Amino acid sequence: MKLGRRTMLAAAVAVAAMATGCRQQAVVDDGIGIVVTLSPRAAEEMESRDEQITVSAAWYGAPRPDAVGDVDETGRLALGTRQWLLPGQGGSVDVAPDDRTRGNYPRVEGPVGVNVNIYSARKSGPDNLLACDIIDGDIASLAGREVAIACSLIEEGTPTRHFP
Repeated sequence: MKLGRRTMLAAAVAVAAMATGCRQQAVVDDGIGIVVTLSPRAAEEMESRDEQITVSAAWYGAPRPDAVGDVDETGRLALGTRQWLLPGQGGSVDVAPDDRTRGNYPRVEGPVGVNVNIYSARKSGPDNLLACDIIDGDIASLAGREVAIACSLIEEGTPTRHFP
């Protein structure tokens, strides 16, 4: 059986976490396949502006008692962030943490979470144009899956969904 690089890294982090006494749940593959689609009006507007789409991810968790670092106002420990650019017409991206973020997993007590936001890249102006579905929760519930994220123009007033 051939294992992918992400799978081997995630397994190594899980083993390291267990060796240090971390009670984090093991995650075999912590990447999420994101497929971004746009409403017809959003696609037209993004094309007319020659705009791009930003996919922004932030990993977090409850800090272990001995963890030192950036704890936000909700008490969560920031583990790392990444961003990707997609063409203005949408597309696919594998949202996965980098090695540094994975190296912070043992600092967490309990599951690791991820927040993924998608918005216009603001290349054509200072304001976000898009209202997109959002991901915020335990990565184990979405890891290794593909999630379809729908976006529309904010002015369209289309309700957004929350995953998981």
